[in-house]
Amino acid sequence: MGLNDRYYGYNQVNKNITSDIHVDDILNRMPPERIWFGTDYHFYKWDDKKKKIYKNPDYDKIIDNFKIVEKDDIFIFLGDLIDDECQNYTEIKAELTDIFPGYYKIFILGNNDLQPESYYYDLGFDEVFYAYQWYKFTFSHLPLAKFDTTYNIHGHMHEWWDYNYEGITYNNHIKLYTKDFNNKPINLRQVVDLWNKGYFSDHVNKK
Repeated sequence: MGLNDRYYGYNQVNKNITSDIHVDDILNRMPPERIWFGTDYHFYKWDDKKKKIYKNPDYDKIIDNFKIVEKDDIFIFLGDLIDDECQNYTEIKAELTDIFPGYYKIFILGNNDLQPESYYYDLGFDEVFYAYQWYKFTFSHLPLAKFDTTYNIHGHMHEWWDYNYEGITYNNHIKLYTKDFNNKPINLRQVVDLWNKGYFSDHVNKK
């Protein structure tokens, strides 16, 4: 096997972008300040040197920051819940079930989210997609090379602002990473305001 073979299936399926009238209707009825995003929580992380899993030091902070999301809001997670090297999925499922905020929750699968989709439904998510297209936005984990909306809101890149990832050229991509926002969810109103202020393009142009 090559180094990337374990992600082969994910990378192939992720090319499919979903849209759904029912989901669109729910999103359309919610004001942007009540649509929240989180990404790349990696609640359990893999230490490659020690060959062991450890709990994310920011775990409790991330959970505590969920309180800014109201129970009637929408929460969209953009992928990578735990590192895929972690094997104690049953224990982690019991730990994370129903902790996520909001009345309607969407899980966008990341390259580390390799369990069956039913696993993420059992955590309390209402929808599970590889990528979703709504209004002017396409939500994904990896930045996409092609999308039919105006903006691609994604995760995966962590602290890196490299929009030549796997040959993908910067084109209205919006990278959200939990640590960039003090481990707090960020809502769509804030995202749009940051875009209009040049926050995302400024970071890329400084590379």
